[in-house]
Amino acid sequence: MTRSLRQIAAYKNGSYFVQLFDDGTKIRLAPDDFFEAAFPESIDLKITNRCTIGCPFCHENAGPSGSHADLIHIPFLETLTPGTELAIGGGAVTGHPDLVRFLETVGEKGVIANITIHEQELLRDRAGS
Repeated sequence: MTRSLRQIAAYKNGSYFVQLFDDGTKIRLAPDDFFEAAFPESIDLKITNRCTIGCPFCHENAGPSGSHADLIHIPFLETLTPGTELAIGGGAVTGHPDLVRFLETVGEKGVIANITIHEQELLRDRAGS
């Protein structure tokens, strides 16, 4: 059974056009194969440095005394083109008190949020609900 892809975003970025589909496929088209971007297609955004899992290999340097970023007042969000992807990470992301509100805001702007979490964070959150 084949499934047809649904386009979720399309925009012009500098000298080329971008199409993004619901399975994560991204297609870039440019006349003469010349690609010059006017803005980033994807942005890494660290929203917290707080985490209690204690992984010895943590590349985020997150810990129990870490702090959360202010997700309510982020001026650059107003400049993002719909279809831009935010790679959200940091410490224990699901523990950020403003995460849901932030995701609703970026979703309303047509920005696509991708979140990276540790499996233990997911299991802990499921056990607590």
